[in-house]
Amino acid sequence: METITLQKFGEFKVETHEDLGRLREIETQVLDKLNLGFSPEVISILDNEDARQEDIEKIKLKLRQDVLSRLVGRANLVSHLGKAKTGEAHQFLNVVMRLGMKPAKVYILAFTLYFSSQELEELAARSFSMAIIGRVLARQLGLNALDQDRVELGALLLEMGKIPMVLYEKQNRLKLDSDFTSRYHPYFGVRMVQKYALPDFLARVMINQCFSIDGNGFSAAAVVDLAHCVVERSFMRSGKFVVQHQSQGDQTDSNLLSTINNAFQVIGLRKYLEIKAPSTPAR
Repeated sequence: METITLQKFGEFKVETHEDLGRLREIETQVLDKLNLGFSPEVISILDNEDARQEDIEKIKLKLRQDVLSRLVGRANLVSHLGKAKTGEAHQFLNVVMRLGMKPAKVYILAFTLYFSSQELEELAARSFSMAIIGRVLARQLGLNALDQDRVELGALLLEMGKIPMVLYEKQNRLKLDSDFTSRYHPYFGVRMVQKYALPDFLARVMINQCFSIDGNGFSAAAVVDLAHCVVERSFMRSGKFVVQHQSQGDQTDSNLLSTINNAFQVIGLRKYLEIKAPSTPAR
């Protein structure tokens, strides 16, 4: 048994020396060379709550057009996903303010990385499915606004560590063992949290091993676990997220399905969502 120190996140256990060698290889070949198309310092501006408006506006000049379009689309969903702001935001500063500076940073990074290669599309679909469903679950369970954000972002990046693993497979024309990927993607996820100076709670969600509750009921990490289980089962069975409308004419259900549909649509992953009509009772 080998261990790797992850600084304030403790030690990560590695089963064999061979596994350790493969982890180091993925790290040096892929993780250390991940190219965002811009310096990470560009989005580090969003870590500063006192950042000047003109500096925030300049960020958009560094982003790919598809990243910017998805970011605007996600920002304009806020009223559907539990925030009070209404109307559409188009100016980049308004988009950032609507999402929040740290969530905007996470989304810029997620849109940039998950959509950087065709081989990552299904991983992107799974991850954004978890984020959308996690947000809906958190809201339905009555979590406060901060924890709703944490669930959404934690679910979105839960499997982010698979990105360098998929790209390693592509570069080397091989397939990693599924057990290896499942066991070690949290390690790369934490390394990416460190690399891009993301909030610490994201790393803790990635390495969380218990279904946890806090003084108010389910913790944010527990709701991420629920979202992961729901999405994992659906993708294993159908290769997409499937949801069935259980009742005819119920406005609450219709609004919820519309929210889910719109979220998949603006991110460009609508083909990974199937909404089934209510089943007809047998006569």
